[in-house]
Amino acid sequence: MTRRVATDRADIGTDRAGAGAGPDLPSQRSPEWSGQRASPPVARRDRSWSPFADGPAALHEVELSGPIPVLTDERPGRVLVRLHGRPLGVVAVSSDPAGPAGLPARQLAGLIEDALGARISAHLRADGLTVPPVLPLGGLGGLGESDVCRPVSPGQSATVVVTTCRASAALTRTLAGITAQTVRPADIVVVDNRPRDSGVPALLRRAGLADIRYVAEPAAGLSRARNAGLAAISTPLVVFTDDDIEVDRRWLEFLLAGFVDPRVACATGLIMPLALDTDAQVLFERFGGFGKGFEHHRFDLREHRGDDLLYPFAAGVFGSGANSAFRADVLRALGGFDIRLGAGTRARGGEDLDMHLSVVMAGHALVYEPAALVRHAHRRSQAQLRRQVHGYGIGLGAMVTKRLLTRPRERRELLRRAPHGLRHMVDPNSPKNLGKQHGYPRSLSAAELAGIVRGPGAYLANALLDRPAPAATTGGSASANRLIWCGEVELAAPTVIPPEPLDAAGEPYREARVLIRLHGTPLGFLHVDLDEDVLDDVTVRALAAGQLGDAIRAHLDADGLAQLPDPAPAPAPAPAPLITVGHACRRTVSTPAVSVVVCTRDRPTQLATSLVSLRALDWPRLDVVIVDNAPTDRATRTMFATHTAGDPRFRYVVEPRPGLSRARNAGLSAASGEIVAFTDDDVTVDAGWIRGLVRGFERRPDVACVTGLVAAATLDSPAERYFDARVSWATSCRPALFDLDRSRRPGPLYPYSAGAFGTGANMAFRRDALRGVGGFDEALGAGTASAGGEDLDVFVRLLLAGHAVAYEPAALVWHSHRADLDALRRQLFGYGTGLTSFLFKYLLDPATAPGLLVAIPAGVGHLRASRRRTGRRVTDTPWRPPAAGHHAAASAGLPMGRLWFHELAGMAAGPACYLRSRHRAAHDRSTERRSTDDQPVTPWT
Repeated sequence: MTRRVATDRADIGTDRAGAGAGPDLPSQRSPEWSGQRASPPVARRDRSWSPFADGPAALHEVELSGPIPVLTDERPGRVLVRLHGRPLGVVAVSSDPAGPAGLPARQLAGLIEDALGARISAHLRADGLTVPPVLPLGGLGGLGESDVCRPVSPGQSATVVVTTCRASAALTRTLAGITAQTVRPADIVVVDNRPRDSGVPALLRRAGLADIRYVAEPAAGLSRARNAGLAAISTPLVVFTDDDIEVDRRWLEFLLAGFVDPRVACATGLIMPLALDTDAQVLFERFGGFGKGFEHHRFDLREHRGDDLLYPFAAGVFGSGANSAFRADVLRALGGFDIRLGAGTRARGGEDLDMHLSVVMAGHALVYEPAALVRHAHRRSQAQLRRQVHGYGIGLGAMVTKRLLTRPRERRELLRRAPHGLRHMVDPNSPKNLGKQHGYPRSLSAAELAGIVRGPGAYLANALLDRPAPAATTGGSASANRLIWCGEVELAAPTVIPPEPLDAAGEPYREARVLIRLHGTPLGFLHVDLDEDVLDDVTVRALAAGQLGDAIRAHLDADGLAQLPDPAPAPAPAPAPLITVGHACRRTVSTPAVSVVVCTRDRPTQLATSLVSLRALDWPRLDVVIVDNAPTDRATRTMFATHTAGDPRFRYVVEPRPGLSRARNAGLSAASGEIVAFTDDDVTVDAGWIRGLVRGFERRPDVACVTGLVAAATLDSPAERYFDARVSWATSCRPALFDLDRSRRPGPLYPYSAGAFGTGANMAFRRDALRGVGGFDEALGAGTASAGGEDLDVFVRLLLAGHAVAYEPAALVWHSHRADLDALRRQLFGYGTGLTSFLFKYLLDPATAPGLLVAIPAGVGHLRASRRRTGRRVTDTPWRPPAAGHHAAASAGLPMGRLWFHELAGMAAGPACYLRSRHRAAHDRSTERRSTDDQPVTPWT
């Protein structure tokens, strides 16, 4: 009789025999054959399903319906045991080199009985057959017509899609196996993902496979290729496999049987190794391989959920993309494979995990059928394996990131199961890691984990590249489209502003942003609509009194003054009373020696502008150190000599190793002042900058760091306006003090709040305090893979060391923001990597990790609020109703979504970048120690 295989049976291939006729096959070998060899082979069963853990081996196959063969290969072997075409398991055999060549059939039968007796019995009972007392050497084929377990046909046609990017002998074998199936597909489609030079059309002609359809998909990516195949078919079922697969003769027959049930939308099958000739191929099986065991499984969200705490999010539990079939209409309804995942993209994989999960989450059923057998050619070298394992880690991290970002319904469940997932990844006794014991290389585990860390950044980077550019518009936010003039007004001095500022093209500005200062102290910014007002003295004072009146009064009260400047028109407006040095807002108790450090790298033109403002500083005890970081030519040195000739306060230092932190540490070593101030080469410092910094240090004795206001020098482009809106330190005029007093903590993220303390473009330290915490971390900062975060890190380290940080807006500098969008995207990506590199450093520290982990939910909320706030700041003005956030900004030429994704991509990449930077920094330190003959490092002096 013909056996009908029910697709939802969970007892096929179980280790416990069910009810039926006949006893189980014996679990011990009979005395008559058990001692025929001096050292009989033994069966080894790994704790995982795959027994491929003992080194390279010859692969054999035994069909129990036929005679048991003699194994003549003296190498250790792995025997795939099948009955009526269905795989039951793998038996490991080893030969005694001193014994006779080959393994007798009786001993092989005994090994099979020991390892798989229960499964053989269950299979025979399911067919209504008698279980023999011992496994007959002549095989079980004489037991009746049911020795061919014929599955039920779904009655629907299928197309097999093979994706490839090169002509190869392996592709020929794949196609030959598909054409020789017991159930012929309605069509075979080869999708060429490298059509320009793959040679695939010529191979099809030479191999006599001209009836196979050829589809070219020039856009790189496995997901794109599979989607191209899906678009080319007309059958209700579609089957996918790869060009390094050899299919079993009855592969389609078993794979398509699952679709008899209309609730099943996807079927996957068993993938066995084609060869185990090298250590790398064996290690891949220990890593987990592609096979998911020899038991039939059904997965859905109802009764077939299993007892895995991670279900349905456990990676790879459903099968693999190289052996999978789908209902074409379901696959199309789910949007096809995600082109931001898969081989050929930065994600390198994850597209099959994502699609299988989508099928189940959409309410369909998925079946795994081990009888649908294919064999895969594993990578042969260790280097290839390491790249493959790393790529699988990236794919997993990218897939999880996608589900978190785009599936709100799944997000909570994913986060709730995150601890189980982490334990699943790192616990050596988890099902994932059972095969990784006893000599499994730690480097492979590290490569996988590093890939997982890189995955979020890879997904976000792909999302950016594949996101359509915003459509051009002719309307939009007038505020975001208009150029903004930037300047300042000192209320205690005559106003000097051009009444109609002109841009570089000679056109009048239509908006202005004016920093209002009183006795040098910034009080706030005025936004002036130049279509309605002019920038004359009366208008500015009237606007200042109306918008900043409270700040002006508070300042005057602190100075013992009680009047506001009169905004009434006058023939010659008199300035408000000038405040002398003796007044509170100008007085400093001391005049400490101050060193200013400016780090630069191959930007002599920008540095020249900065030097002009630095030379104008009048602080009595001042020296300025210019650190030329890894220069590629002498342009910076020449420019320095030209602009500082005759000024003994200026010194030139070279730091040959690239990296902003290294350059700043070199400046710190060269500094002679008790206070060391840092700024950048694209900054113009205010004449009262040093005085403002010193005022910050005098607020409290424990202040070890002071930061200041970094105002935008120009806002002529959308990129400049976006960056200005994105950061908090560009407009804040309220002094602040930060320490670890819980009563004054400004929010749940404190003290890890990005930007709360200020920025590295305007900061100063007590020299001994900065040296006491080790200076700047050379694994962070521009010029490293981390690309930033060194300033955030040093602020936090000072706080954790018991010091205080002061923000003093009177310490004013003007910064030239990035003017074009490409430069802004790179900057935002670097800010993202710097932020999460800095945070990841503290997550790796057991002393700070618990507090930081608790703050993560608040951090996610902070990111969302920051995005909304940035959109409002870009488009809102005091005289115009609020615009629609990022939508208005996008219509004005600001691709807010893409800019945000660039920053998120940087954040996702940050942890991996930090690990790479830290490894590089450690390597460099080791090299430096060797170069100095292991002499101790010179301490700070």
